[in-house]
Formats: sequence, structure tokens, C-alpha cells
Amino acid sequence: GFDDDGASQGPSLQSAGVRAVQSGVLLSGRPGSATVQLEGPDNTLRSGRIGAKIGPLPPGSWRWSADAPGYEAGSGAFVLKVDEIKGVRIELRRLAQLTVRGEPGRAKVVVRGANFERTVGIGSTLSDLALGAYNIQVSKRGFETEERRVVLGDGAHETLEIRLKHPGNLEVFGAPQGASVTLRGPGGFRAEDGLPLTLTGAARGKYEVRVARPGYRSFRGEVTVEPERTARLDVRLERGRDGPYGEVPLEVLKEFQALRIRALNRVRDAPKSADARRRKALIKSYPILHRVPWPSLSEAQDYRTNSFQRGFSTVFLVVSGAAAIGLYAAFIEQDDPQVPEMAVLGGTTFMAMMAMLARLGANHRLAKLEAKYADLL
Repeated sequence: GFDDDGASQGPSLQSAGVRAVQSGVLLSGRPGSATVQLEGPDNTLRSGRIGAKIGPLPPGSWRWSADAPGYEAGSGAFVLKVDEIKGVRIELRRLAQLTVRGEPGRAKVVVRGANFERTVGIGSTLSDLALGAYNIQVSKRGFETEERRVVLGDGAHETLEIRLKHPGNLEVFGAPQGASVTLRGPGGFRAEDGLPLTLTGAARGKYEVRVARPGYRSFRGEVTVEPERTARLDVRLERGRDGPYGEVPLEVLKEFQALRIRALNRVRDAPKSADARRRKALIKSYPILHRVPWPSLSEAQDYRTNSFQRGFSTVFLVVSGAAAIGLYAAFIEQDDPQVPEMAVLGGTTFMAMMAMLARLGANHRLAKLEAKYADLL
């Protein structure tokens, strides 16, 4: 026979066959007990635990969320490619624990955090707290309130020791007895009585003290009260009187008066180009300075001590007065019939601005002005 006798044979085909898409994820991380939920394309939902391989999954964008007892919940996202086995690592942070210990017993503890507030007793422990910053306030009647701030990190076990203290005391004594004493302290506290004065159960902080009596120079100072301690302030008033513009020391007013005389002499000795009529009008209008509403130092809130008061008063009066008077002396040399009125307006406007600065306690601004107008002194 012949080799081609028989049935005809066609080509041969070998194949592994068509497989479905093999994309999936391999979950790793902590804790092993965490339950993971997956949400992907077309609202595909899958679930598993740390260490599991989940598939097949359609490629595309996926989101995951995980939670476990004692841990903060977590979430994230990833993109899954075709035929990719993607490793997804999940690290959940352990919740924190806070213990507040101390004395006295039965003190109240208020713990405040983001969207959290809990009131417990001293010696309590709070578990499973979200991570972040917390403010702790401990209080009890008859004791100073204490506050602390703590930041709880991953798995933190924080312990605070807080001992409440009794309030302090404040004694103001000196001479003359019977002088009026005014106290201003923390939390809007205000009291007024005679010298000597004792304040028991005073909250901690700074107290402004003012002592005054007719026929004497008033005193203004500051004292700090600490818990379980007695702060003492000895005040000896000197005979005399406060200045006519509030509690401005008399020596400052004398210095200002000397400056006024010096400035008037400058005006009188103005160049011949300034005729007598203009000089006379300027000198006549000068008393307007005395009608400017000087700020009362007793009304300002930034005068803390006598030394600061004297320094601030000196800068305020000398700089503003010198600048205004300097404007007068400069304007007198100008050939303008409205010079006197312009001088009055310029000087009083400047002094009104200075008064505003003084009321705001802008000591640093006054220092700059003093340097700027030093040539007028």
C-alpha cells in the first residue's frame, strides 16, 4: 500500500484552556483578629481577616475598612490590576488607657477630648480611649482646681498623679491705716476695703492692688498668690497728691511744665519772618493743650507697678507734649494765615492718638515714637 492511504489527519491543537481573571489581595498587618471589609467595582463586597488571601476579585478601584476589639478602626484604598495578587498591609492602632490618681479622696475628675467628655472620681481608669489630646480637670470644694493636658499615642497606658492644694492668702498692710484698698484678681475678682486687709482662700494668680487716701500719693502694684502660701505686700503711702491728670506723679508734671516753658521760649524767639500778630495768636491758642482729655492712669488696665506707671507716664506726657509743642514751633515759621489753627489741630490730634495708644497699653509703640521725636525734646 501507499503511505497516504487511509483517513486524512488535520492539525493538532494543545492548550491550557481559557482561565478566568485571577486578581486577588493578600491581607497582612495587625492585629490578626481584625475583620476586613472590601468594596470594589460594581459594589462588589468581600470580607476576610488579616493573613487571608481573597480572590478572585475584579480589577479596578477598591476600598477597605477594618476593625478589631481594643483598636481604632481603619480604612484605605488600593487599585487592583488584571491578574495581580496585591499585598495590602493594614496596621490598626491600639486604643489607649488613662488613669488619674492623687488626693484628696472624692475629688471630681473631668476628662475632655475630641467629641468626648467623661466625669469620674479620683483614682479612676478610663480604657479604650481614642488616640489624641485630652484635657483633665480635677476639682474639689475648698481646694485649688488643677488642670493637665495629655496626648495619648498608640497603645498608651498613661497615669497622672495630681494633688490638689488649698488656696493661698493675701495680706496688704502698711500705713496709713484706714486707707482704701482695691483688689482685682483672677476670674474677675474684685474687693474693696481698708488697710490693713487680709484675703483668705485667694485663688492662685496675679492681683492688682491699689491703695489710696486723700492727702497721700496713691499706690498701684501687683502681687502673685500661690496655693498654700501667704503673699504679703507692705504699702507706705507718701504725703502729697496725685497729678491733675489722674495718677501721674507730680515730678512728671513738673518736667512737662519745664518743657512747656522751653517750647514757649522757642515760639517767642521765632524768626522775624513770623510777624508779632501770628506769634501772639499762637501763644494765645496754646492753652488748648490743657483741655485735651488726658487718659486717667487709674482707668488703664496695663499699669501694674509704680515703676512701670512712672515710666509709662513720663514717656506719654513728654513725647506727646513735646511733639505737639514742636508742631507749634515749626508751624510758626510758615507763611500761612491759618497756621495757628493748623497747629492746634495737628497738636491736639496727635495727643488724642497718643491717648488712644496709652489706653491700649501700647508701651512699645510709645518707645518708637519717643525715638522718632527725640529731636523735639
